Amino acid sequence: MMIPYFHFTGGDNLLFSAWKPSSPGVIGGACVGVFFLAILDRFLAAVRTICEVRWHQRRETSFTYSSPAADANLEVLKTGIIKESRAAESTSPLDNTRQTRIQRSILPFISAHDIPRGVLHSVQALFGYVLMLVVMTFNMSYIIAIIIGLGVGEILFVRLGRLGGRIGGH
Repeated sequence: MMIPYFHFTGGDNLLFSAWKPSSPGVIGGACVGVFFLAILDRFLAAVRTICEVRWHQRRETSFTYSSPAADANLEVLKTGIIKESRAAESTSPLDNTRQTRIQRSILPFISAHDIPRGVLHSVQALFGYVLMLVVMTFNMSYIIAIIIGLGVGEILFVRLGRLGGRIGGH
């Protein structure tokens, strides 16, 4: 039976009905397990940040070409302005281009970026929900292990997320 208040006693189901740590040694082992699960959650957050920075840099540099047509495409992507030639209609050399603004509401879908981003987000959400379910046992041993694991993971891996750039977030 689940105890609906904070406690240190054993016998709670830990994620599955077959996992019922009751002795102090088994509870200690479960605490070590959720500690490392929390560290892994912070590691995934750092990996996701590194990937986001690299995908952003790759997206910015992937539109750099040397041809005039490609330079025009790059200008359209950066500014959202299409320049159309009107040399045949115009008599003034200053009026050779007409500008049309494109409203771009979202970035284009790039499967090499967006599919791994979705997978990383899903795995990170899974770890978050698993940790939440462990907290919902109200066993303070598990809760303290999770809090310490999240803190240690942040200390260990926050630098990794800052290596690639200044994009933050969890």
